[in-house]
Parts: sequence; C-alpha cells; structure tokens
Amino acid sequence: MSSNASYCSPNQPNRAAAMLELDPVWKQEMVSHYFDVVHDTHHSLFHRPTFERDLRNNQIPDVILYSVLSLGIRFASSPQRRDHHFAELAYRALDMRDLSIVTIQGCLLLGTMCFVDNKAATETLYVATAIRLGLILDLPQRKCQTELERQINLRVYWTLYMTDLWVSAGLKLSRQILFRDDVELPSEESVFLGLSPTEPVRTASGERTRSIWGEMAKLARIWSDVQDLNNMAVECGLEPMALAAEIDAIAARLDAWQHQLPFYIQESEQNLERANAMGINVGNSFAALHLGFHYYYEVLCYRFMAESFRHPTPQTMAYAEKCAQHAEAFCDLLYLCEDKDNRCSYAMVGHMLVVTSTVYMHRLLCSSSESGLAEEQAPEIRKRLAHNFEILTELQLHWVSLDACLSRLKVFHNACLFSIEHSFNMDRWMLRFILEHGSQMPEKFIVQPDDAQETWIGGAESAVGASARSLQDWLSRIWRKAAPIWTASRGPNASRTEIACTVFAGQVLSGSWFAHSAIYFFEQVGITFEMAYNLGLVGTGIAFCGTVLSWFLMNQFGLRKLYIAGMLAMITALCVIGVLRVASHEKILSLRWVQSALCICWLLSFSLTVGPVGWTIPAEVSSTRLRSQSIR
Repeated sequence: MSSNASYCSPNQPNRAAAMLELDPVWKQEMVSHYFDVVHDTHHSLFHRPTFERDLRNNQIPDVILYSVLSLGIRFASSPQRRDHHFAELAYRALDMRDLSIVTIQGCLLLGTMCFVDNKAATETLYVATAIRLGLILDLPQRKCQTELERQINLRVYWTLYMTDLWVSAGLKLSRQILFRDDVELPSEESVFLGLSPTEPVRTASGERTRSIWGEMAKLARIWSDVQDLNNMAVECGLEPMALAAEIDAIAARLDAWQHQLPFYIQESEQNLERANAMGINVGNSFAALHLGFHYYYEVLCYRFMAESFRHPTPQTMAYAEKCAQHAEAFCDLLYLCEDKDNRCSYAMVGHMLVVTSTVYMHRLLCSSSESGLAEEQAPEIRKRLAHNFEILTELQLHWVSLDACLSRLKVFHNACLFSIEHSFNMDRWMLRFILEHGSQMPEKFIVQPDDAQETWIGGAESAVGASARSLQDWLSRIWRKAAPIWTASRGPNASRTEIACTVFAGQVLSGSWFAHSAIYFFEQVGITFEMAYNLGLVGTGIAFCGTVLSWFLMNQFGLRKLYIAGMLAMITALCVIGVLRVASHEKILSLRWVQSALCICWLLSFSLTVGPVGWTIPAEVSSTRLRSQSIR
C-alpha cells in the first residue's frame, strides 16, 4: 500500500501528468473549488492536506483528477467551460478491474457528475458499483497501515450509506446498504484534518469526539425512516391513529438528535464561524448537516399542511406550524451562510430549497383564509420566496440538474393554480415531488386553462381564490425577474445561447431564401415564368413531404447528426450551382435545368434537416427559466 492513504493502490497507475499538461496554479484553483463546494457536502472521500500535497507531486490517479477538475471547473471565474472534456477523460480512466478504494472513490465522483448533469439512472449505476465494491472490501473492518487510511475508509463507507439513501429515493429503488451500529463513526474534523499520512493506527480508547460527518450518518438513519413512513402511508394507507403515532415517534427522535448534539456542533452563528475557521468546506458541511435536519422535519410534517387547511385540529395545526417553522429555519440558515460567504452551492440544496419554497407558497395562499397566517406576514413571505428564486437562479449557473428542479417548481405552481385542496395532498404525485428528485414530474392536473379558476376552494370570489390569483400574478413577475435576459450569457447558459444562436443563424444564412423565393432564382437562370411557377409548386410539395419525413429522421438519427448532414448536403448543392455558372452558361441550355434541379435538391435537404431542426434545437437547449425569453 502506498503511503498516500487517501486514494492510491498498488494497481492504480498515475498517468495524469503525462496525459494532460495543465498549469499547476490552475489545477490547484479547480481543486480548491471542488473542496470548497462539493466535498463534505455531497460526499467525504479525501484528506484535503494529503490530496493537495499529492496534486503538487502529480500523484493523483487519472479518474480522480479528471473528476475533481470536472466538478471544480464549474465554479471557475473564466467563462471557458471544459467540464465535459474532463468528464469524458474521467469516464475513460475508470478501471473496474482495480478492486481498491480508488475505484470506489472514482465511481462516487462519476456518480456525482451524473447527478449534477441530471443523469439520475447513470448515477445509480456508478453508486451501485461503489457500494458493492465497498461491501466486498469491507471498508470498516479493512486492515490498514495508518490511522489516516482507516479514517478515510470510514468516511467513504458512511458516504456510501448516505448516498444510497438519496439515490434510491430519487428513482424509487430498494436500498443496498443498511445502518450498522457496529461500525465506528468518523473522527472529529479537526482531528481528521490534523492526521499525518504516517501516523499508525490508533487503538480504541473510550468514546471518540463526535464529528459532523458522523452526525450526518445518524441523522440519515432517521431520514430513511421518514422516507419509509411516507411511502407506507401513501402505498399502504396507514390508519390515522397509527400514522400519527409513527410521526410522533420520528419527531421525538429528531428532537432528541438535535438536543443531544455536542455544543460545538449545535446550530449557531458562532459554531458556523468555528467550522469555517477549519476550512470553508468544514463550514459547508456544518451548514449541510443542519439544513438536512430542517428539511427532514419539513418532509415529516408536510402532509399536515393540507390537513390543517381541510380539517383543522390542534394536532394538524401544530404539525403544520412545525413544518412552517423548519422551512423558516432552513432559509434563515441558508441566508446566514450567504452573509458569511459560505458556498452552500452544492446541487442537492436546490432540490431542498424547491420543497421549502412550496411551504411558503402554501402559507401565502392561505394568508387570507381563516386558518391561515396573519395577512401582514405575506410581504415577508413574498420577500423570502423572491430570495429563494434568486438563489435557485444562481445555482442553476453551475448545475444542469437545477433545470429539473426549476421545472418541478413550475409544475407545482401549475398544480396550485388548479386546486389548493388537492395540490398539497400527500398522494403519489406529492411523494414523487418530494422524494424522487431524480425523476421528471408530470403535470398533476390536466385541465383547460379556463377551467382552472373555477376549481379553487370556495369559488372564484372567495378569499382563497383571491389569494390564488394574487399568487399567480406575483409568481409570474418573480419568474421573469429571476431570469433577466442577460443571464443567457453567464455560466452554462452562455453555451446554450451560443448553440441556439448558431443553429438558428445556420438555418437563415445557409440559403433559406431558396425555400421562400425559388421562382425568382429559376427565372434568373433563364426558365420561363410559367415553368418557374410549376417548378416552385413542385418544390413546395417536396418541402412539405421532407418536413413530414424529418419528424421520423430526428428520432432515428438525432438532431446533431441530421443538422450536420443537412449542412454538408446544402453546401455541396450550392457549390455545384455556383460552378455551373460558367462563361458559356447561356449557350448550354441544359445547365439551367441542372441548376434548377439542384435548387430543388437543396430545398429537399433543407426541409429534411436544417429547416425543422433549426427550430427544434433552440427550444430544447434553452434553460427552463429562460425558455420563455429564448428563440423557440
């Protein structure tokens, strides 16, 4: 075993420096972005001091280096984006024959890359591979030469456990790994970061200092029970008394977990600053721990928002209020992190913020009802919702998966426009909205727009109906404000804009006037008006048939291949038409017919490929929040 306990194995070659010459300062900057934002929030896989030392010595395995660069470059100040290039290199560098912790770390990194690129199914495959290999190697009990190696094994093991919870819920799959009481939790962060690569394995001597990552594992165990309870309540239909008892028990466990935290991990501004002093990634880990706690409590109590509206009782009102309190605490902590310059910009916070925002939407809708909050609180709720949209907009610049989150919020908004009574019900649709973050959300209600206003509780003239119309108008303004047109030139949206504009320009500049003014060109080559008109009519029929046929070709070959092939065919036709315009053109009557036939061939190529594809690609590459302002 190499002295580099954080990742190296005897079978893993280090070819990164030989394969790709990169500026060391730039590499260090990208690695810092990765550790500051992704590490210790999505996963905990490495010992940062050792990692940075081996980065300087070019001793990082390819799969790990390229994956880290692909994740870190998303936060680079330079507009140049090469994350897909590094991602492809990372995918190729993974060696499944290497049965070591390097492969586990590589699979988890690749899974994270798939998650942030909204490829949930592929993410699941990489995570499943990492879990199986972790069980094969028995990471918690694996023989180690140093304490650092042992602690990394523990952190990777608990990362596997927590990742499995989220990934399985995201696609509604069975879990592969269960909580084990016999497995030691990781050591406290300052102790872990201070470990030397040569320090021998420590013997157990009483209770170790509790760590943030260890508390995350304990909290994740309760989160799994929250998921199971919601699934059972929806799929099996638990009795109200039994359901209430289970919710009370889990709520008591969440409260007990919070009260039993050691003083240095309890949620407070001072402890956040203390964690930041150990490193910005430790501060983000501290914030992620408590953001998760508030989010889990929200999900546990979420069903009571609908119950408190339809059947208000002391119990339902109390749990609905708890849901609102934890939604408020979630946002308070997130806003505090902004003030402290913590980069709580990891991708999963976007999904949690979307669910939290729906709690605010419920309170805003009920602000004028008898069971709702005081109407004077509505401005503060609107302010928080607007701020949440701003955060989601900023996150979307870095993570493609936030497009799906914003789409889910839009779908939920559409459901609210149809019915408050049913949109917040804890049914299969709502369960999918909250838990299955890896799946696309269909519309909950399929109705005509004119029918939506009649479905509000109490009718269109009720206080709730008025709140609904007010929310609809206000959210529409917020959506527009959160997506100003200049954001199309920032981050991933810049690439989207380039593609959309280039594709559309190619459609116009490739000679599209042949499609609209063909008769004029036929006359220019010497064809009589009557014959030119007939040829134009033939061209119109061919264009129609080509457009219909393109519907099937797009599904068969894909947009990119079809667009490029069409461009090549049209360029060839235009070049031949130009070459045939020789000096003796007027004496060779057959050339005019050849040129006219080539014009029709160009029109067929255009109608099969660039014409329809030029409208399809811009509509598909635009982001959710900018689509209404993009070319479609």
